[in-house]
Amino acid sequence: MTPAEAVAAIPLAAICCDSNVGREKAAILKEQLVHRSPSRRMTPLAFDELIEGLPGLYRRDHWQELIYQAIPALTTLGNELALPTGRAAQIQELLVLLQRQGLIGETGG
Repeated sequence: MTPAEAVAAIPLAAICCDSNVGREKAAILKEQLVHRSPSRRMTPLAFDELIEGLPGLYRRDHWQELIYQAIPALTTLGNELALPTGRAAQIQELLVLLQRQGLIGETGG
């Protein structure tokens, strides 16, 4: 499973556990995925092929297997997106400073 398929498989599994995927839910899922990494980097044709293949993945593998197959691809994607050591702390320090200066509101968490 590719990282793009894995990113799409998780919400698909969640929707399918709740109910059948109708046109409305499929359109919502497509709209959400088009703005997510790695879908943003795909050509429109490749993205459409991914979306059209999702129901087949679900029918073939069911939701449990989709999640199981997605884990290695998501782990790989997470490693690619990971921040360098210390970078998260720098970002948090900057947010605190900006809050103190009144330049941003509370960030939560």
